[in-house]
Amino acid sequence: AAGEPVNAETKRVYVVNLRGKLGRDVSATPMKGIMKDIRKEQPDIVVFRLDLHFAGGRGADIQKDMALPELDTARQLATMFTENLLQDESWIKKPQIVMWVRRAMGGAAFFPFVAKDIFFTSDGLHGGLQGLETGWGGMDERVRQKMMGIFRTRAEGLAQLGNHDERLVKAMMGYDYTLSVTVVGGKPECHEDYTGEILLKDNPIEDKARLDSIEEVARGRGNDLLTLNAKTAMD
Repeated sequence: AAGEPVNAETKRVYVVNLRGKLGRDVSATPMKGIMKDIRKEQPDIVVFRLDLHFAGGRGADIQKDMALPELDTARQLATMFTENLLQDESWIKKPQIVMWVRRAMGGAAFFPFVAKDIFFTSDGLHGGLQGLETGWGGMDERVRQKMMGIFRTRAEGLAQLGNHDERLVKAMMGYDYTLSVTVVGGKPECHEDYTGEILLKDNPIEDKARLDSIEEVARGRGNDLLTLNAKTAMD
């Protein structure tokens, strides 16, 4: 009620709504202003509500995105978080950073990994990347492999920044990879093969019989590349 003092134990939450396309609608320049305002407000928790779609816009969630520019944008924003929020000793108190995902599709899939805490809406989706193996066509094979390695290392670095298993990033962006998981004592154990209880991603290059059908892709149920939904993310 108006006029009543705020309890000293009440958490101050700062919510940032990020919608559209990473790199176009969400970029480093406006984020600098947001960072200044967060510093001014000194919240306990900063929540980034993500509704970020493919490079092509808000089209069907079944399309795939190579996401080279968006990875660079995600890395720029990650640097801003670490320098302005996590490592800056001048803060009176450092806020908890939370990613709240409705959509983090295509290149935006890299962005949530920069924070330790990720939550999903009940219809949340996180992934939709295109396999690395389809990129850099026409290049010399040695150069192509080097480019793939650089891209993979940068993407995995974002996962490590948020203390997430980089194998999730590998599964999102590489066809030639297998990932399954077994829950032991309430904690997931990842396996880079088919031995886990829950198959997150198969390897359609190793076994072409495992290729997703058109129907599976259209319904968002394919597993040639990992796309997390609320249930698989929780598991």
